[in-house]
Amino acid sequence: MSLPDLFFELSNDTRIDILGLLEVEPMRLTAISKAIGSPAQEVSRQLGRLDKNGLTRKDSEGYFSLTPYARHILELLPGFSFLYNYRDYFSNHSMDGVPTMFTARIGELKDAHLETDIMVVLHHIENMFNEAEEYIHVMLDQMVSHTLPILEEKVKKGVQFFFLTSKDLDPPPGVWKRFNVSTEEAVDPMLLDTRFLDDVPLGLIYTEKEVGLISFKTTEDSIDYIGFQNAGHKWVDELFSYYWVQGSEQWPEELINKMLIEHQEQTKS
Repeated sequence: MSLPDLFFELSNDTRIDILGLLEVEPMRLTAISKAIGSPAQEVSRQLGRLDKNGLTRKDSEGYFSLTPYARHILELLPGFSFLYNYRDYFSNHSMDGVPTMFTARIGELKDAHLETDIMVVLHHIENMFNEAEEYIHVMLDQMVSHTLPILEEKVKKGVQFFFLTSKDLDPPPGVWKRFNVSTEEAVDPMLLDTRFLDDVPLGLIYTEKEVGLISFKTTEDSIDYIGFQNAGHKWVDELFSYYWVQGSEQWPEELINKMLIEHQEQTKS
């Protein structure tokens, strides 16, 4: 069977329904027919096609089940479904730069909600930070400056804040006060767990409770805060950890110089 033949077999709703049922447990013909509301004759015909193409098999007691081949294929279908459902989003957003080991698991985001209103996203992030009790993880190419007061209070209460950002970070005004430009070290607990990447391929914001944002870069190579929420926590956490171990703990010289210039200007005034 060729790849186009496989896609053809998966293009039929009845066959997909049958495979979905058998993914849960083996079933007899009559039970399958009743479960999907299709005549037994039609179900039998579709099972014959699935069996012929190596997707199902029947045991001596009349139970149909999936072959390992079919199970592996079904594991990949959520990814296709996710990309299809959000094809408009992925017409101008890209997963380029995200390791294949994670894009291959993109189906884990199948229950995510796509939020396109940036103000709603930012408000949701604020609420999420306020409710965090253990940790807040952020991977962005910039600081979400309006959340800094919330983060500061949370860190004081023992919430861990891990910030993964770009070496080209343009710090918001006043960040220099949280940094000792002489020793080139952060003095504010809020910035102690900060690491830097040469390139930030997507935006991730989440806590121990929920995912607030998964924002893939636009085709213009920017993070626009339009993205997915409320699903894929394991996927997000493992992806963040993947980049965290690659991040540098050393603050970039250019960033330090930017803060030093602001410090000098503030001192003069």
